[in-house]
Amino acid sequence: MPPQVETRHHLPLETLQPYLVRSLASTVFSPTSSSQAGSSGAQSDSKRTGWGDLKKVKQFSFGQSNPTYLLVDEKDNHLVLRARPSGALISPTAHNLLREYTVLSRLSAYNSYLVSHRTDLKSKSTSNSKSGQEEDDDNENDDDVDEWLVPVPRTYGYYPGDDKRKEGDGLGVDNVGMPEFYVMEFKEGNVFEDCEFPELDREEEKAECWKVAIKTLSILSTLPLDVLDLPKSFGPPPHIPVPFYERQVKGLLRVSEAQGRTKIPVHLRKDLLGKPYPKETTGKIEGEETMVPYLQRGAKRVGEQEKGNGVWGLVHGDYKIDNLIFKRNEKGRWKVVGVLDWELCTLGSPLSDLGNLTLPHSIDPSDVPDECKPASISHSRLLSSRGQPQFPLDNKLPGTSNLLKGLRNITRDVLCVPHVDDLERYWVGCMQRGEAWKERVMDVWIAEGGKRTESTPVVEGSRWEHPIKGLAWVRSWMLWRLAIISQGIAARSALGQASSAAATVDSLYFDMFGRLAGKCAEVDEETPKDGSVGVKAKL
Repeated sequence: MPPQVETRHHLPLETLQPYLVRSLASTVFSPTSSSQAGSSGAQSDSKRTGWGDLKKVKQFSFGQSNPTYLLVDEKDNHLVLRARPSGALISPTAHNLLREYTVLSRLSAYNSYLVSHRTDLKSKSTSNSKSGQEEDDDNENDDDVDEWLVPVPRTYGYYPGDDKRKEGDGLGVDNVGMPEFYVMEFKEGNVFEDCEFPELDREEEKAECWKVAIKTLSILSTLPLDVLDLPKSFGPPPHIPVPFYERQVKGLLRVSEAQGRTKIPVHLRKDLLGKPYPKETTGKIEGEETMVPYLQRGAKRVGEQEKGNGVWGLVHGDYKIDNLIFKRNEKGRWKVVGVLDWELCTLGSPLSDLGNLTLPHSIDPSDVPDECKPASISHSRLLSSRGQPQFPLDNKLPGTSNLLKGLRNITRDVLCVPHVDDLERYWVGCMQRGEAWKERVMDVWIAEGGKRTESTPVVEGSRWEHPIKGLAWVRSWMLWRLAIISQGIAARSALGQASSAAATVDSLYFDMFGRLAGKCAEVDEETPKDGSVGVKAKL
């Protein structure tokens, strides 16, 4: 029986399937709830090894960049395939799947290192391991290695693309007929598209989900990079040749300039309502003339500040509630079991991920145009499985239930999730605990002959305190970065390369994010807006 196929982009299954069978012959797959329900014991274990006949292929509806698919075989093994879009790319640095595959593989290896050194790490227990937190705050034990494992899917294999494949690579199959892709473990759990968690009845559960999201982020941000051992090509040494934010701002502004020049075919020059679209190219982001100098000044200021404090770590690049997979543990408490979408991962400032995670708290709902707001939570849930802007079948205007509703300036008595001030304080405490754990891992690493480099510097005292310096500028930059990402979606739509079924050519979203970035900049008391100091220097 031929497999059931639900995709928007073509997959060459006649050549892909033989490649998977051969390359995954010895792979042991993680059991799913459906496979556990249908079999047990040794029989179940034997079914988990090797890839069988393909039964189902489904393309996930989320994602604007890299097409992502769920594949299921006749043994009910599940895997996820992420592929680079075909055709010419706007930016040569975009869609770097080898980067995703590399960091996921190294994080899995790091988890294995922790597990194999469980006894040594526990013996390094210190009395201050709960620094910045109450002992019973989340009923967790910092001596438990399992609490410090990074929740990522295991990787199964990487294909460089037909054009980059080398002779004698041992695959024993013809070209797959695809650009680069990789396959990884399928993680079961709950993806909440809405940061207010309407699916959960109790506010205690909503707060718990936010707190485990913060704690998971702190684990990523305080990883000992020397032990993680990423390749040198993954990122430059700390703050060399320039600090992280200066590099980020310069690079993405260059990408935005290229995206803005993308020509829109005549037949696509329509806005979201189908009316004639006035632009021949994607165009610039609204407010660019005043925002770009502000962002450049802030990048320099925050970069110098972090360089002096020895701040450096792994940055996910798109860390947010709807990029996390939540699942209840055996005690019924929520945990993060998966962190998804690592395409933008790099080395740099932990504030980037914190700023991105808390962006809904940075947006006043009154600043979001009505045409960008979701009609309702239930409506937007039908449109999107991951909180991305989606286009409904009834041709109503799209919305996203995560960012665009906004939580800023909503009073505590109305909020059903933790206030941003509480989240920031909790993050500071988690970062202090994470720094203590990092030193414990480094002690074991060095005792075995490992060396400490500039990537994992020793810093006396805590790097972090509340209020968090530089965070206001970071939030403005993260919103401007969202404007650039939205601009890229429009540009890829013009080229026919957008992954999402919903993507279209329109400046509505990237102009809106540009304006929201300007609103955040207005309350930044640390960065001059026009060369003068203070918030009175308006954009």
